[in-house]
Amino acid sequence: MGYLAAAVVLVGLLCLLNLLLTFAVIRRLRVHTERLNHLLERGGGSGMGDTHVQAGEQAGEFTVVDHEGAELTRDGLGDGTLLGFFSPGCKPCEELLPVFTTYASTLDREKVVAVVDGADGKGALAYAERLAPVARVVVETMQGRPLQEAFAVDGFPLVFLVDAGGVVRTSDRSMRGIERASAHGA
Repeated sequence: MGYLAAAVVLVGLLCLLNLLLTFAVIRRLRVHTERLNHLLERGGGSGMGDTHVQAGEQAGEFTVVDHEGAELTRDGLGDGTLLGFFSPGCKPCEELLPVFTTYASTLDREKVVAVVDGADGKGALAYAERLAPVARVVVETMQGRPLQEAFAVDGFPLVFLVDAGGVVRTSDRSMRGIERASAHGA
């Protein structure tokens, strides 16, 4: 009978330990959920800080050819140029695309550059077709990503508003920061 009582007490203690560990895991999940929600409210990111070119910094040198065969360089960027970086298959990119094209349609097409990650061939071409009416489109592939490297793109989507010569005025993972900067003439 003594063994049975000891076994019941041991099982009860194990259940209590399991319950305490479950509460600790739930508390930890709440903390992570709050952190993820905060990142989403800011417009994405890796949680490790944004490493892309920031406001006031100049993008690296680049020379690319857009989908129409015209050359594009950093020094050829005009004041107030809008650059958008997209990747097919990226859900936030898919959500941003109509907002970006609507905003871009209000600008001079020569001042809008859309960069599509071309790792997914068919998806990249579909994005290029959707962006072509409002932007100069550059599809970058695994063999070369000069624009992504020049702007140190650290995730998709990413949108920049740049001044002449590739100096970043503002950047954002949504259009909110770009629209505010344009409205204030920053």
